[in-house]
Parts: sequence; structure tokens; C-alpha cells
Amino acid sequence: MSNDHFVAIISGLVAVFVALCGLGGIVLPLLIKARNEARAANEQVSNNHVRPDGTPINLREEQDERHEANSTVLTEIRKDVKSVLETLAVHGYRLDRHHDDIERIEQTLDRRPE
Repeated sequence: MSNDHFVAIISGLVAVFVALCGLGGIVLPLLIKARNEARAANEQVSNNHVRPDGTPINLREEQDERHEANSTVLTEIRKDVKSVLETLAVHGYRLDRHHDDIERIEQTLDRRPE
């Protein structure tokens, strides 16, 4: 191998090294930022809850339990609202009937001046 080839190869390797260092200067801060954000996210979602017996509570299971409890409460509320609406409908029907009765009575009143 001649000196020219050796110099060309070394120059190429140096150029690649410089390019990688420059790229590392761009990529490394992004990797550090991603690592820090991942740590922050992990801190927010990591589960340090424990049951009364000391066993850890899985975050997903805890959310599923809460969802089930909320669903149960919402189902009960919907039943209560339906019952209230049915009661209002009955009272509305009765009020309409009484209104009709009142109108009939008013029509039969003697309206002559005294």
C-alpha cells in the first residue's frame, strides 16, 4: 500500500470521526433530554401505592377498579334520573288534566255582572 492510499484512508477515517463527533454533539443532548423526560414520566406514573397488607398496587389495576366503581355509580345515577323523569311525566299529565278541569269549570261559571 502506498503512502497516498494510507493518507487517504486515514483522512477518510478522521473525516468520519469528526462527522460522528459533530453528530454526537447534536444527538447526545437529545438523548439526554429524552432520558430526563422518561425519568420524569416514570416518576409520575410509577406506583408506590400499597394495599393495607403491604402488597403493591398495580397502576392499571387500580385505574380499572376506579373505572368499575365510577361505572357502577353512573349506572345508579342514570336509573335515578330515569325514575325522576318518569315521575315528572306523571305529574305533568296530572297537571294537564287538572288544567283541563279548571278550564271546564271556568266555562260554566256565571259571568254576568251582579
